[in-house]
Amino acid sequence: MPLYQKELEDFQAKVAQLKRGTNVSTAVGGLNIKPWLAAPFKLISTNAETYEVKMGARVFTDRDFAIQRLAPELNGLTGIRFSHEAAKKGFPPIEFEVAEPVQVLVGYFDSNQKAWLQVPRLETAAQADERGGVEAVIENAAIISSCPNVNVHAFRFGAGRQKLELIGKGSFVILGFVPQSVQPGKRDAGVGAK
Repeated sequence: MPLYQKELEDFQAKVAQLKRGTNVSTAVGGLNIKPWLAAPFKLISTNAETYEVKMGARVFTDRDFAIQRLAPELNGLTGIRFSHEAAKKGFPPIEFEVAEPVQVLVGYFDSNQKAWLQVPRLETAAQADERGGVEAVIENAAIISSCPNVNVHAFRFGAGRQKLELIGKGSFVILGFVPQSVQPGKRDAGVGAK
C-alpha cells in the first residue's frame, strides 16, 4: 500500500506543476526530458514581439490562442509572436540579430487548410532545405487553443543580423531560439496527438 500511496502523491504533484505551468522536466518513456538551453537574440522587426513560451502564453498578437500543452524541451524559451491575420496573407521576413549560430524553432500547424503555412516540399522548392527545417524535430509538440496540432522544425542561422523568410502564405508560430550545439534529434512528443 505505501508504494501505491507514494505513486499517487508523485502523480498529484506532477498534475499541480502542469496546472501552474512550472513543470521543468518530464519523464517520457523512461527519459528525463529537460527544457533546451535558450539562445539570446535581439528582435529587430517592429511588426512582432517576444514572449515566454509556456502554458497559457498567447502565440499571436491579434488572437487569444494560447498554449494549453507543451513538449518539455520548449518550456521557458523565448518565442516571437505576430499577427495571425497578417501571416495568413504572407508575412514579411522576421529580422533578428544573434551573437552565436542558432536554430530557430518554427511550429507548423498540422493542417492542409489555407490559413496555415505548409512545410515546403523539396520537389517544388529546391532551396527549401538550405537552412534545414524541412523535417520536423518534434512532432505533436504543442496544443494551442483553437488550432491544429503543432510540429516543430529547426532552421539554422549563423551569427549576426539575419532574416527568417518562410516559403508560402499561412500562419505559423515561432517557439524559441536555441544554440546550434543543441541536437534535437527527432521524436513524437505526443502532446498534440488525438
